Amino acid sequence: MPRILDEILGHAVELGASDVHLETFENDVDVRFRIDGVMRQITTSLSHDNVDATISRIKVIAKLDVAERRKAQDGRIRAIYQEPGKDERAVDFRVSTVPGPFGEDAVLRLLDSGSPLLDLDRLGFHESILPVFERLIANPEGLLLVTGPTGSGKTTTLYSAIHHIRRPEIKILTAEDPIEYYFDKTCQKQVSPQMGFADYARTFMRQNPDVILIGEIRDEETASAAMRAAQTGHLVLSTLHTSDAVRTVSRLDTLGVDRFLISSSLLGAISQRLVRRLCPHCRQEAAPDPQEARRLALGPDERFFRSTGCDACHGLGYKGRLGIYELFVPDAELSDHIADGLPLQRLRDLALQKGMRTLRDDALAKARAGLTSLAEILRTVPYRILEG
Repeated sequence: MPRILDEILGHAVELGASDVHLETFENDVDVRFRIDGVMRQITTSLSHDNVDATISRIKVIAKLDVAERRKAQDGRIRAIYQEPGKDERAVDFRVSTVPGPFGEDAVLRLLDSGSPLLDLDRLGFHESILPVFERLIANPEGLLLVTGPTGSGKTTTLYSAIHHIRRPEIKILTAEDPIEYYFDKTCQKQVSPQMGFADYARTFMRQNPDVILIGEIRDEETASAAMRAAQTGHLVLSTLHTSDAVRTVSRLDTLGVDRFLISSSLLGAISQRLVRRLCPHCRQEAAPDPQEARRLALGPDERFFRSTGCDACHGLGYKGRLGIYELFVPDAELSDHIADGLPLQRLRDLALQKGMRTLRDDALAKARAGLTSLAEILRTVPYRILEG
């Protein structure tokens, strides 16, 4: 069983998968990798004859209860991976097991600390957004939020921001769950049942930091602590689950943050999604199909790109991912409107009048440039944003 598991996990790292899914059904067992955000079936020797032993093996090395098969369990595996001719590197797997009618399923999230950090100029920011974002993360105080659903690249953006501003003259404290990449000489803390995000946010205030990174604002207590830190001379970076950048205001409001505090502390919010990058070797110029043209309100003569698949992209038509972004930076007038409780749609309309570039705008520009496809935009961007 160790050999089967080693082959599956090694293949996942080799292909750049973000997740490994072991799924037990009545008549067979599936192994699927999530690659560039999309599930892909993998052929392995895993079957009903050996899946129980393989999942037990996962539980042993993740320090889970092997005898417990009726409850979900979470753990972590730290492994060493070495490509031929290259140095060894550590790869962490965050493990989740869950019982089912035909056996247990397991999902392993890859946390590859050996993957290189991306500089800000390689994230895919539009030329109008990049200098503004750089100014925001250089600010001495205030709250900057990165928003989007799970798997939209929020952590990568935060890590790139920390990488950009990190230097010996400033003290950076982070609270993360999990720590996906270790920075040299940076005080990073792992969230635990004993110390949550809110606990660390309050404690950090007594540690004399310049910059605080809170992995996620998910409750009123963490939101309150983050806002206090932003109000008292610290730059606070964090993430939030919202569908667009302006909706950050209403999300903070529902977490009990006073509108006046939001208006005085919020530096900005950047909403993002990840789209697959078209393979440059097989992409071809093409007109949008009728459904794409209708849903995206495209003109009859507009040209975009699609790909057919080739050896370079393993027949998928895509290779790698890039971000699409929407940056909301409230100026003095918008901040006043936030404090006054202006309805969200009116706030968004005013931001658009002031030149805010939307997710839709950014996505279509990248599709026109041949970086992604219209199908990817429809797959990743909420219909409310596309049709708004």
